[in-house]
Amino acid sequence: MRKIVLAVTILFIFSFIAPFIFCDIVYFDGKKIEGEIVEETESTIVIKTTIGKVTLDKEKVKEIKRTRPEENFFKKGNYYFEQNKYDAAIDYYNRALEVNPDYTKAKEALNRARRIIEKEELGKLLEVRRIKEKREKAKEKLEKKRGLVIDEIDGEFKVVHVMKNSASYKAQLKDCDHIIIIGDFHTKDMSFEKAHELLVEKSPLFLTIEREVNLVRKRFTYKKRSIVGVGIFVVKDKQDLVIRGVLKNSPADETGLKAEDIILNIDSRDCKSLSLDECEALISDGELTTVNILIKRVVTVK
Repeated sequence: MRKIVLAVTILFIFSFIAPFIFCDIVYFDGKKIEGEIVEETESTIVIKTTIGKVTLDKEKVKEIKRTRPEENFFKKGNYYFEQNKYDAAIDYYNRALEVNPDYTKAKEALNRARRIIEKEELGKLLEVRRIKEKREKAKEKLEKKRGLVIDEIDGEFKVVHVMKNSASYKAQLKDCDHIIIIGDFHTKDMSFEKAHELLVEKSPLFLTIEREVNLVRKRFTYKKRSIVGVGIFVVKDKQDLVIRGVLKNSPADETGLKAEDIILNIDSRDCKSLSLDECEALISDGELTTVNILIKRVVTVK
């Protein structure tokens, strides 16, 4: 019993998902049955209906009205056309023309569907162009006001150009900086338009950025001690690893690291999960080797 109910349920659902076109009519035992004849023998006719296949005794069949194959395909094409599924409609119109190349209705419907698709594609192209032009204007406006150009790269807003001597340049923004917060707004899932609007309107502009730097560890003499590192002093503030000082002319100084920068990870290792000793050990590893550091910084653009 459960199998029968399940089969009927699946068939019921399928009837709403897949189109069923009444292409044949059988007058059987005083009843009109609409569907598609899928099998015929000397004594029976099998017709597919919305509720499944039905086998009919030919002796009780009074009349059969068959739809030609091309008409059947044409009707299915029209079904998809009405659903605005023009690619599927075109497929069925082409099938109709394969059966009957001179079928005028299918030719006309095929051309109509193609024109609609061409119009839609042109509309999409024009919309892409409109959005591109709008974004270029937004970039120009931001560059003019802040001396800053950003772009959306892999879902992140990154600095792609900083004009020399501009407000952004003086704020020490650099190419490839990842802007994660504008004012009080996190940029994750933020639109391109919204980001540029905030970057232009806010004054002064407070940004939180992430910056990745590659440093070469060197040997220094500090307070008569020989040490290897990149020239920074760090402390743990709760879970954050914070730079408290930077040695002048060190790799860190030359790269632009400064006090109050928060180090997020060292060589892809999350600093929150490491002790201060472990972090210092990673930073001050072998002389003349490289270390990759990701920092977070709050920047003010006036």
